[in-house]
Amino acid sequence: MSPNAGRPSPQKIEELLDRLAKPADSRRVADAFEGDPSVAAEIDLQRRIDASLGSRFAIPSAATVLSAVRREANRRVSRESHGRGRLLALAACLVLLAGGSIWMHQLGWSVIPRGWLGGRPTPRPQSQYQGPTVVEAHESLLAAGFKPKLATQDVRAIAATIWRRTGQGLVPKANLPADVRIVGVDVVNCLSPGSPVIFLMVRDKPVSIIVDKLVNDRLICVSAPMEITPFRQEVGSLVLYEVTPHGAPLVRELFEDPQESREWYESGGGF
Repeated sequence: MSPNAGRPSPQKIEELLDRLAKPADSRRVADAFEGDPSVAAEIDLQRRIDASLGSRFAIPSAATVLSAVRREANRRVSRESHGRGRLLALAACLVLLAGGSIWMHQLGWSVIPRGWLGGRPTPRPQSQYQGPTVVEAHESLLAAGFKPKLATQDVRAIAATIWRRTGQGLVPKANLPADVRIVGVDVVNCLSPGSPVIFLMVRDKPVSIIVDKLVNDRLICVSAPMEITPFRQEVGSLVLYEVTPHGAPLVRELFEDPQESREWYESGGGF
């Protein structure tokens, strides 16, 4: 009689370990396990191979991932006193992104950054300056009476003021609608320590156009219209926010880069 008679094949052993074996095969392997040390060694080898593959390729459970995130959050909080606030702000932004993609599109923010579809990623670094938000800046202007440093409707003087601080001008594309009136220009502590701001009256309500270099921009999470809502627009190398009580953007697309010469700006007035 062959010495392997009655001895389970490696396939049967693997089926047993995978819980696919029939009851009769399970009893057969168990009997062989008791009487043949080589079968015991083979079963042990298969178990160790399965365990190694499982640990290497298994997808971690949600509890495992959450635990790792919490450990990282706790580590950062212990290192930075304001770390928790940043983590909570990031979590809030992610929730708002998930629940308010339509409004994010209206605000000028895309849920998927441009350049990630159909090409290489083109992420833009966030500004390190942490000044007031555009809404907070607008509210501070309202609290001060909404009176600009330079009260003027001279678009050249306004463009020159913006150019001196950003390297690019900004003017209306054409005559503004009858219910839109320029009040003047000033600077405010916002995206940078001196973000230019155009003061407007739109349908008899104050609206701010806060302007800065695109590199100074930072993420603003808004999921639905608020009492005061910011709407984002890019113009050349500038980013502008129409901060308005109207609940929808009315003037952000009315501005453009005049692309004038240095002499035009330098002799254009402003401050």
